[in-house]
Amino acid sequence: MRFELKFAGQANGESAIEPRRIERAGAVSQTLAPADWTSARIEAWLDWAEASPLDLPDDLGAQLDEIDPPLAALLNGGPAAYAQRLAAAGLSSGVFDSASAASRFRDALLASMAAGFAAPAAPCVDRREASIVELSAMELDRALAAHLAEHRRAAAMTGAADAAAERLQGVMDAVARCEGNPAACADVTRNLALGRAARAAREAGVADGLILQAIALARAGEARWAAAPAQAQAPTPMVVTAERELVASGCPAAAKAAAAGWESGAVTLAFDPRDAEAADRARLAPRAAIDVGAFWDGQAIDVEGLAGVVRLWTVALELSLVADPPAAGLVEAGRPLGLALAGVAEWLVAQGAPYDSEAARKAAAELQALANAAALAASAELSARLGPYPDFQGEREARLAAIMARGAACAGGGPIAAKAAALYADALKASGKRGLRNAETTALWDDAELSLRLGGASVGAGPWRGPLSAMETADGEVVRILSAATVAGLTTIGAEIEEAVLALLGARDLEGAPGVSHAALRERGFTDHEIAAVQAALPFVGDLRAAFAPAVLGEGFVRDVLGASAEALDDPALDVLALAGFSAGDIAQASIYAFGGGALAPDAAALLAGAGVGAVLAMTAAVEAFACAPSTAPLALAWSDDPVAATRLQAAAARAGLRAVRLRRGGPPPARGRGRPGPAAAPRRPPDRQIVVVGYNLLIC
Repeated sequence: MRFELKFAGQANGESAIEPRRIERAGAVSQTLAPADWTSARIEAWLDWAEASPLDLPDDLGAQLDEIDPPLAALLNGGPAAYAQRLAAAGLSSGVFDSASAASRFRDALLASMAAGFAAPAAPCVDRREASIVELSAMELDRALAAHLAEHRRAAAMTGAADAAAERLQGVMDAVARCEGNPAACADVTRNLALGRAARAAREAGVADGLILQAIALARAGEARWAAAPAQAQAPTPMVVTAERELVASGCPAAAKAAAAGWESGAVTLAFDPRDAEAADRARLAPRAAIDVGAFWDGQAIDVEGLAGVVRLWTVALELSLVADPPAAGLVEAGRPLGLALAGVAEWLVAQGAPYDSEAARKAAAELQALANAAALAASAELSARLGPYPDFQGEREARLAAIMARGAACAGGGPIAAKAAALYADALKASGKRGLRNAETTALWDDAELSLRLGGASVGAGPWRGPLSAMETADGEVVRILSAATVAGLTTIGAEIEEAVLALLGARDLEGAPGVSHAALRERGFTDHEIAAVQAALPFVGDLRAAFAPAVLGEGFVRDVLGASAEALDDPALDVLALAGFSAGDIAQASIYAFGGGALAPDAAALLAGAGVGAVLAMTAAVEAFACAPSTAPLALAWSDDPVAATRLQAAAARAGLRAVRLRRGGPPPARGRGRPGPAAAPRRPPDRQIVVVGYNLLIC
């Protein structure tokens, strides 16, 4: 198999590679990375490399050509090691008939990652097969009860671990904050703050030995108890097969499934038994995503280039199964791959097509069809070399019929659909003779970390993440800007960019602001020095209170000129502008001028509007028609939503035509009043009980 990475969008993604300093957990890492990548993006790649098996399985790598610098050292060598590992697996398995062919594949794969066009997902760590049960089955209640019991047990264990870690960190902080004799600081009878922290830990159920260990670690100079608390194993995933009409009507059994999904986030409802199995296989499959923005030149998609990179990554994901033989029988039987497109929502906006429009759904579906057809053609090509997946013969007619139907659905479309139809024809002919290597090649899913590795591009059929993007300055500061897709889309529809900047980002300037202008500030005693300090802070803060904080203006000015008391200066909620005599209306007007929040023009507002639930469901249904597996991207519920709301959303998804539904409830709001006890909250009288260290035990008297 030959691979040459050539496409029109390549020049748009090229970036100089330079040394970068990235803050990691407790240290600063030096690495080589593209100059225009943010630190967060680079760190996401480094996290991926640490979580992935990148060592060569044997010495086959020695047969490959050396990788040209600086690509070999890019991102601490993670992408190069990944590409080298897969090339070696392809050479050993017979996918490539020579070391030079394997080297060309490796170089093309590495180039696609270095340019930011594609990224692999972290490997699946939970290889357990889901339990599959029918909605109408008598054992549904028992299966749901067992699933929720697992979830609640894991949640309780995780909550206990979080609480213990919080209390033990409080013990260590009490020792670290103490000034004076080290032995006295580590003695609960002489360090009252430590005594309170140790008692709080004991009352939270933390064992005496762990409390003593935290004291000893703090005395030895350790600052943190744990980077992250241990997480209990999540419940076994569950897939429920159901008749669409029953779910759409919200029948009692469907409501039970929705309530379980609302609670655990690990219940998938599928409307076809084959989709149930495909959804579970897609969850276990090796995954990657390709950013379609790399193939867009502002006028058209480079369909040949995109199809070529889809073929490249289809082979890469198959070789990841070769390099790391799957443990799950479900994966071995179907050899599924989870290749997804990214940046589709951004691409739609760049064309001036609102996400919630029929034109956007048609364009996204055609793009997904192109990726699906190219991946299936590559899978048939792989099958000719390695043989079909074990279950292919039993599913042969259904697989060929699906390819034929998707190809027919592309008839009469534009250039993207025409290319997809041609590739479907190739896949149908080749798979009819040699079969398919993979039961699934493309899937729809969401992965925040992988999105970050692709510069924030949305993954799958989900909506884009908004009109704003982040830019990192030379000194490491991160500022918000309009994303490239936003600028392109506004330009396409003829909207005024400056008006959009003012509405979305604000002027980041107060010179001509209503209410709080430079002139108004001078009338209240501000000098050019303080005004310049505020101006310098405006690009990096989120509101006026932060821009006018005492740390920006100087406590001396706030105290001596504006008359703030010592108590007010210690109050983090101090509003300096109110102290200076500005009204709430003045501050609100200036805030909109400086930070945005004004109204967009109607056409710009329609283009940049966030997607509602109905829009997401309609887009998912349109794109799912050209994906091998149903979407496993969860439908979001708010923390405040109850099981009734979950049942309604599940029913709406069924009526919209989704092939599968998975619900996930958002996280809780930040807890209040759960801070660790410290000196500021310490009681002024001696504690009712004392903790006395006796040998290696803690006794509460």
